[in-house]
Amino acid sequence: MVTLGGGFCIDMINFKSLLLEKISPEEAAKADKILAGVAKKLDVVKMKAGESTNKFGDKNIEIRIKPSLPDQDRDTILKALEKFLKSLKTVEKVKYHKISPNSGKFSSVSFTIGDRPYDIVVAAGANKGEKFENELLQTLVNYHVGGMSDESLESLLIQMEEADPGFKRGNIKKIEGRTGATKRVHLDPSKHGEVIADIIITMKDDTKKYLSIKNKVGATFANIGYVSKAFDSNFKLDTSSDIGKILLDAGFNNINIQKGFQAYVDQTPVKFKVKQNPVVEVNKGSPLYKFLEHAWGYNYFYVKEHGKGFKVFKIDKKSLHNVLLDELIIYEINYPFKDSKQISIKFGNAFAEYKLEIRNPHGPGKVKPSDAKIKLTKIGF
Repeated sequence: MVTLGGGFCIDMINFKSLLLEKISPEEAAKADKILAGVAKKLDVVKMKAGESTNKFGDKNIEIRIKPSLPDQDRDTILKALEKFLKSLKTVEKVKYHKISPNSGKFSSVSFTIGDRPYDIVVAAGANKGEKFENELLQTLVNYHVGGMSDESLESLLIQMEEADPGFKRGNIKKIEGRTGATKRVHLDPSKHGEVIADIIITMKDDTKKYLSIKNKVGATFANIGYVSKAFDSNFKLDTSSDIGKILLDAGFNNINIQKGFQAYVDQTPVKFKVKQNPVVEVNKGSPLYKFLEHAWGYNYFYVKEHGKGFKVFKIDKKSLHNVLLDELIIYEINYPFKDSKQISIKFGNAFAEYKLEIRNPHGPGKVKPSDAKIKLTKIGF
């Protein structure tokens, strides 16, 4: 139990670690020393740190911790961290942030050791998707490794063996959850399964197979990330940026995009059609196709909760190009206007439908786009 100021108590704060990019051994040692003190003071498991680059291009050592329970209050945890860090003589410039300047999404406490900036970010608690993954992982382990039967798993086992006969009980040696970073910017698409998989299955011959798990409500397919640098302070789009190329190729007018954002700020009507329905083919050499090809990658199994069971789709190079990305058509684009600060594109084929959303999620006062993601709104299971 941890007792904070004012007699407030927290019963057993547990954290799950996320490892980010590598940092030097010297910096890691300093971070570990701080983390050991945090763990002892707040009764948490040891956390890990890594170097990250924030949206301004500044490098800092980000320590990302994640409550294992969804109802743990982030601000209470951070206030306790802030109080503890201020008690350390080697730590300076301790500051609490409602929104971390580095994550742009979660709360944090920043500090310095010497001239090196650190930032402890507390992400959200375990969500429904993570709980679903963890429960599925344990059930697979119980069946394949422990020899325990589970009727609820029968649908998945049948689907997996249909997708790949190698998924038989006697062929599997180990099943584990994947840990580590998910960045794949410069990674060959054939290696994406190793990075995006939620579950890794090691076979008897030591080869590995990768499962990407999605529950019923899991819609986000890919996060494009920060797009704020693609727009200036007047909402003018940099047409040479990655997102700019995608929007122009989809049929957007960059001047109308700028006018749409300004209309939202001024609360005035626009003089162009906000929702448009072009018929634009997504050619193989187009910016959107290249992004989707890299976002999907291949050499893994896509496992989606479906009804009371599951659907399993093997994503290899052939199915990627001939099914998921075959004959894609953009059929709807939406501009920002008086009542919306979002840009969106709807596109798809006979097997899958997608929606690209570009917006600023940080309340009505923030208009300049900062976030872009693609949702998988329908898949042909």
